[in-house]
Amino acid sequence: MEKAVELLKSLVDIPSSSGNESEILIYLEKWLIKEGFDFVVREETFVAGQIKAIVNNGQKKKPLS
Repeated sequence: MEKAVELLKSLVDIPSSSGNESEILIYLEKWLIKEGFDFVVREETFVAGQIKAIVNNGQKKKPLS
């Protein structure tokens, strides 16, 4: 749970006005790589209500909680 809280705090601190969320995407990409997750970025933009994520941690790491 502590990792999830720290991740959320970091994300909240990143400026991300509507249409300018690329810094969040870059941060998440680096964080997921560091934590050993496999993931795919399909588009480099966020659209409210249309965000889909498939994150597979396989058996490499424990869940965030």
